[in-house]
Amino acid sequence: MEYDYTKILKQPIRLYTIKGIPIPFFKNGISMQQIIVIAIVFAVAVLFGIFAFTQKLEAAIHFIMNWWVLILGAIFVILWTLFSLSWDRKNIFRYVLDRLLYEKKKAVQYEHGEHVEVPLGQRVTYDYKED
Repeated sequence: MEYDYTKILKQPIRLYTIKGIPIPFFKNGISMQQIIVIAIVFAVAVLFGIFAFTQKLEAAIHFIMNWWVLILGAIFVILWTLFSLSWDRKNIFRYVLDRLLYEKKKAVQYEHGEHVEVPLGQRVTYDYKED
């Protein structure tokens, strides 16, 4: 019996415990990609807060001071949604990339593996042979 090393090597790095204590709500572990994205989002939020307080931006300071629970909740909901959604067994980022590529290339036509040039706006008609 052979091992599928390609499948084994493509497995993401996952953390299941922290110093032997299981991570709550993540029975299948948390991947490094998720940890990195969460860290980046929170770092941007903290940098925005620091910038608002150092530049004395009153509107941003008022928003942060009065709505910080909603800001943290929104960040949590957005990240949870992004990491829990899955279409076609792809993560959300790959799905969005594939959709953008599809929209960009949907006017390209192929017949028998060959690219067919059909100018946009030209009406295509088909001739049928009668038997």
